[in-house]
Amino acid sequence: MIEHLSKTHELVHFRNNTHILIRNNIQSEAYPPHWHNEVEIVLVRSGNLQIRCGGIDYSMQAGDILIISPASIHEIHREAKGSRIYLQADLSGFAFLQELRTAFSVLAPAALITPQTFPDSYPMFLDSYRRIHNLYFGDDVYDMDFEAMESKQLIAIDHNVTAASLPFLRETQIYSHLLNFIASAAINVRESSQKDMAKNSSASGSLARNNQAIQDACNIVLTEFSEPLSLGSVAERVGFSKFHFERVFKENMCMTFYQYVTNVRISHSKTLLADPSLSITDIAVSCGFSSSSSFSRTFRQETGNTPSDFRNMRQSLM
Repeated sequence: MIEHLSKTHELVHFRNNTHILIRNNIQSEAYPPHWHNEVEIVLVRSGNLQIRCGGIDYSMQAGDILIISPASIHEIHREAKGSRIYLQADLSGFAFLQELRTAFSVLAPAALITPQTFPDSYPMFLDSYRRIHNLYFGDDVYDMDFEAMESKQLIAIDHNVTAASLPFLRETQIYSHLLNFIASAAINVRESSQKDMAKNSSASGSLARNNQAIQDACNIVLTEFSEPLSLGSVAERVGFSKFHFERVFKENMCMTFYQYVTNVRISHSKTLLADPSLSITDIAVSCGFSSSSSFSRTFRQETGNTPSDFRNMRQSLM
C-alpha cells in the first residue's frame, strides 16, 4: 500500500521515530509508476511478482530479492496470490559515504538477487534480510504463514508495529545490517559483471567498453553534480564522441544523460530540504542549479510539488 503519493512521488511514512518502514503484504494490488528517495528492497516470500524498474522488467519468484535504488522509477504489477515483504529506508544520513553512491551506481536502477544468479552469497543475503525483519518486528513474525492469515490481520500487525518506537539502539543495528547488505550486493554485482565481460571480451569488447563508460559517467555525475555538467564534456572524459555517448547512455540507463543529472540533483536536494536551516537558494546552488527559480521549476516538474511544499509535507510526516 502506498499511503502518500503525489503524482509519481511517494512520500514514505516511516515507523515512529525511525527512518525505516517494513511492510508484510499479501494483498493483490498493483502500484503505478512511482519513485521515492529511499532505497527499497523487496523479498518475495511465496508466489511470483513482476516489477518494472528503469525500463527493465524483473520477474521474481519465491525467495528472490530485488534492490531498487533511490529515485528509480518503478511499478509493481498485480499478482493473484503470494506474499511479499517491502523494506524502505532513508539513507540520506549517510550522504558523507562516497562509496555508498558508488554502490548505487553499480546497482542502479535495480539489482536482482536469486539463488541462481548468486548461489554462493545468496544464503548470506537471505539471512541478513531475515535478521533485519526480526530486529524490526521481533523474532516471531517472519516465520508466520502470511497467506494463511486474513489481509486485515497482517495489516493490523504492520500498523501496530509502525506506531511503536523501536527498542534501544535497534535502528542502529538494522542500519548496520542494511549497509552491509547493500555493500555486499554491489560487490557481487560488480564481480559478476566483470566476469561476464572477461568471458565475452573477444565477442563483445564494445559492449564491455560501453558499460564501463556508462559506469564512469555515472560516477562523474554522482561526485560532481553540484558543478556544471555537459553531455560533451562528460563524453570526452569517458573517451566517447558526444553523439555515440548520448545514444549509448540512453540505451543503458533508459533515460537521457540530462535526465539522469536532474534525477541525481533532485534526489540530493530532497536530502537537504530536510534541514530547515538551509534556504531554497542555498540548496539550489549546492545541487548544481543556476538559480532558485530554475531549481523550483525543475523540482515541481519532477515531483509535482514546490521545494517548500515538499519540505512542509516531509516535516508533517516526522
